[in-house]
Amino acid sequence: MEIGIDKCAVLSLKRGNIVTSEGITLPDKSLIKLMKNGESYKYLGILQADRIKHKEMKDEVGREYKRRPRKILQKQS
Repeated sequence: MEIGIDKCAVLSLKRGNIVTSEGITLPDKSLIKLMKNGESYKYLGILQADRIKHKEMKDEVGREYKRRPRKILQKQS
């Protein structure tokens, strides 16, 4: 089993503020990239960066809430 380093990213925080850095260089000389501004990751289904992204999560849940009944109704026809 291998870890997908290309899927990894680093977000450095100092006292709650995002700090720019060069990423992390691993012993095998591969580099873990930095998260860019506006990027987020999902942890247990919740979008996060330095904080939980409440607005984006609310929008995503609303879209999913509308999508599921449509899918069910389409399959019944």
